[in-house]
Amino acid sequence: MSIVKINHNAGFFSCCSVKLTNTINFINLNNKIPDIVDSSEQFNYYKTNNDKDLISLNEMIEYYNNWSTDKLQSNPFAKRINNHIKTERKRIDNKQSMCICSYKWNTVFKENYSNSLID
Repeated sequence: MSIVKINHNAGFFSCCSVKLTNTINFINLNNKIPDIVDSSEQFNYYKTNNDKDLISLNEMIEYYNNWSTDKLQSNPFAKRINNHIKTERKRIDNKQSMCICSYKWNTVFKENYSNSLID
């Protein structure tokens, strides 16, 4: 059984990029797809043990699109992420939204992001 273990832990999109890069490198070196891509050590800035902690996919996309030239759209992103992380429709601020459950925003990220909008 072939396993690609990812230990990189940083921001959400950084974790996704490293996971994809390591998987592609494995495929290029071994001419096959790994049986398992273990990213259980990733996304630690956001993981909690509380199912009530939520991150709205729309909010995540908004943050990404503010910094990136290649803009993400809600529906394709939700479909792609759902293959890797459990999402559910939940209420946040009295609105229904697709959410990543048992994750929350890193406090430092939220502060830095809020400050970058003010500057």
